[in-house]
Amino acid sequence: MLSVVFLGLPLTVYAALLAGNALSAWHISRVLSRLEKIRVGDPASMLLSAIEGCAIKRVDSECYCQIYHFQLQFQWLDAAFAKLPDEVAWAERLRHLGLREQYLSVSATLDHQLVQRISVGLIVAGRYESMGSQWEIAEHIPERNLDASSPNEDHRTFMSWFHITSFRSGEGFQVYVTPASTPPELQARHANPHCLFSFQGCDGLCELMPDAIPVLKERKRGFGGCTNVPHSACELPSEYECRKSLGE
Repeated sequence: MLSVVFLGLPLTVYAALLAGNALSAWHISRVLSRLEKIRVGDPASMLLSAIEGCAIKRVDSECYCQIYHFQLQFQWLDAAFAKLPDEVAWAERLRHLGLREQYLSVSATLDHQLVQRISVGLIVAGRYESMGSQWEIAEHIPERNLDASSPNEDHRTFMSWFHITSFRSGEGFQVYVTPASTPPELQARHANPHCLFSFQGCDGLCELMPDAIPVLKERKRGFGGCTNVPHSACELPSEYECRKSLGE
């Protein structure tokens, strides 16, 4: 009986953690799907319904919410692992067991109970690095992203790479869209839900944001940026050449 309990308890805890991981992934993917349908000028009630289940903070016309999910849902277990030597190595071992971090943040600006802006940030633990998807929809592209040499397409839909330095390091891609954005450019924001549920984690921005690839090819560019991790089979040529230059 003691042997059964000794062997069964770790398996039970592991199964509970996997179930919690899947539940969090389902919740986040559901919120993302709802948010992608909202446009500038839609009722605020539509936004609040989309982020239902996310702890909402409101300050004047601004609305915020965040969903964190780390490998260990139980505080006592998280605290126990934090006391182990080489905590980073243990975190990587947990990722190999399919227990991967997920983080979603949402902020919005409301005016007369109408949506004026939505900003969404997603970070997931990929196979080799953290991967991020960030998008914003508003009346105009933020001025900080444009200059006199920016092409017309960037004034309509702006796309760029960014480096993740918090959590586990990695890379992400951001898309700023406006009411003038084309349907493919709006779809480019979509984050592949498989990356939330994947046991081993997605491999590269091209897996996390596959719908951005047609727009990037049309603009004759890649995701941009570069990190020293194994290349993905779906990478665009510019990303592959970049990783080769880092010595892969």
